[in-house]
Amino acid sequence: MTLVTPKNLGPTILYDDVMVSTSVAEPFALPTSSLGSCFKNVTAPTTACTIGSLTTGTTYFVEVQAANTAGFCPASPYASATSI
Repeated sequence: MTLVTPKNLGPTILYDDVMVSTSVAEPFALPTSSLGSCFKNVTAPTTACTIGSLTTGTTYFVEVQAANTAGFCPASPYASATSI
C-alpha cells in the first residue's frame, strides 16, 4: 500500500492509521497482526506499509485516517484488493 501526502491544508500529519475490513459493511479496524508494517501508527513521512497475515483469496478493504495535532482527519475512501 502506498500513502500519498495531501496538499498542505493545515497542521503537519504526524501519522496515519491504516484500517482493514473484509466487508465494506463491517467496521474497519487496525490490523491485529504485528507481521506487517501497518500494524500500528504509520509515522509520517513514511509513504508505504504492508499488512501481514492475510488469507489467500480473501478480499480486503482498506481505508486510511491521518492524525495531526488537531486530531483525526476523516477517513479516506476505501480501496480493495484480493490477496494472492
